[in-house]
Amino acid sequence: TFYVTTVIGGTTYYSTLQKTLSIVNANPTATIALQETNTTVSNKLGTTNAQTIIKGISNVKATITPSYKKGATAKSISITNGSASNGGANPYTFNKVSDGTFNYSVTDSRGNTTGTLKKSVTLVNYFTPNIEKAEFKRVSLDNEDVQLTATINCFMEKLGTKDNTISITYSGSNGKTGTITDYSASNNKITISKTLTGIVSSGETPTFTLTITDSFGSDSRANVIGLVSPTMDIGATDVQINGDLIVTGDNL
Repeated sequence: TFYVTTVIGGTTYYSTLQKTLSIVNANPTATIALQETNTTVSNKLGTTNAQTIIKGISNVKATITPSYKKGATAKSISITNGSASNGGANPYTFNKVSDGTFNYSVTDSRGNTTGTLKKSVTLVNYFTPNIEKAEFKRVSLDNEDVQLTATINCFMEKLGTKDNTISITYSGSNGKTGTITDYSASNNKITISKTLTGIVSSGETPTFTLTITDSFGSDSRANVIGLVSPTMDIGATDVQINGDLIVTGDNL
């Protein structure tokens, strides 16, 4: 309501005028688009649309599309992912993403702001494989077989809708190689106890390496297959060597 006062001859006269005004919210608005730029991840998941993030592996480009109102212009754009920040850049790529939430805001030239907006995606808590233990041990002195015992920490859960691809192989400096497909797995831990037949000759001491490779990483561990020292059990009337050969009586 607008008031007009007029004083004439000591008398005050009033007049009013009423006007309805429209108040427009001039705060800017903004949307965010996320794109996977690690081609290994996008090829595995089958999309560059970063709705599923592989923790510590995904590289995500965040692009803000702002809308400024009533002639305002840009002042600042903020994007954060965990402790990582874009520093004002737009678009901005977050490498080895470790958080499933992207916080963003836009401020215009008048100081109006969108406030903090959030975009959440599925975060897969992936970790690269790690061979905790791998031992190649000759079965006996006169045998070409080797006992493999191994413990491996490996991500066995879903990568979004995809399975993690796991391959376990062994290779020796003597040219013997193979693939391990029969193992037990529980709670992201693989256990191997397997006899590898005919992979080492008598008298040789080759180095054997166990390698695990999954969708995004690998690990290897090696050890030398040593010789087995002969064992002897000497009794009053006999001698037993390696539990196989027995010499008795006059043959002693």
